[in-house]
Amino acid sequence: MGAKELLLFTLLVSCCYLRTLDSAPSSQGTAAVPENVIFERGTCRDCHKVLLTESVIRCAPRNNGSHVSTILSYDGVCCHRDEEITCVKIKDCSREGDGADVSIKSGDIQQPSIKLNITSRQGKGYHLSVEIRGIDPSKPDCT
Repeated sequence: MGAKELLLFTLLVSCCYLRTLDSAPSSQGTAAVPENVIFERGTCRDCHKVLLTESVIRCAPRNNGSHVSTILSYDGVCCHRDEEITCVKIKDCSREGDGADVSIKSGDIQQPSIKLNITSRQGKGYHLSVEIRGIDPSKPDCT
């Protein structure tokens, strides 16, 4: 890795690290950021198995006229091949609450895979918490 690439990598990591610190709740006893669900598909129950939890952070673009985006895929390849997705919940973790636009590219709930397209608001970044839950279709659902 050359000096130029190393510098760009360091700037990207620093930007995302500072964004994470800025969006974290303060330890000085001030109120925490309220839960802001920006996308929910299906019914999330505590008794459903957590298939994926992930924090997605993208820094704001350099020019304020553009967007940043992420494609998030879950295909159950790891160890959950028999499970079907029961819900997808995405929460905004930033103080600003800018959120993002979320759309389903492929798959869906009641299927073993899903692909989501996450796009920031114009000139903004995002810090999101993604949770995907599911059940084994051969076993009865929780009550």
